[in-house]
Amino acid sequence: MLLFARTSAIEPIQVLSDQLRLLMRSADSPFQMSAMVVDVPPGGFVPTHTHAKEEEGYFVLSATVLNVNPNEASDPTVCRF
Repeated sequence: MLLFARTSAIEPIQVLSDQLRLLMRSADSPFQMSAMVVDVPPGGFVPTHTHAKEEEGYFVLSATVLNVNPNEASDPTVCRF
């Protein structure tokens, strides 16, 4: 029994600084779920936002996080995953 159908080739989508590559559309899933790869360049981000009906979650595969905490030392801490 096939539960998920991989979306056929779709061109990447540019959203602000991020490039999205759709792997599965919600229409191709019985659970109304979509899946995509999001490439975020250094310094890139999406502003804080909300969705009326959708939920959003991420699995981070690779990242460098710059933690700048004004309550700590003036040197930022770089964390690599």
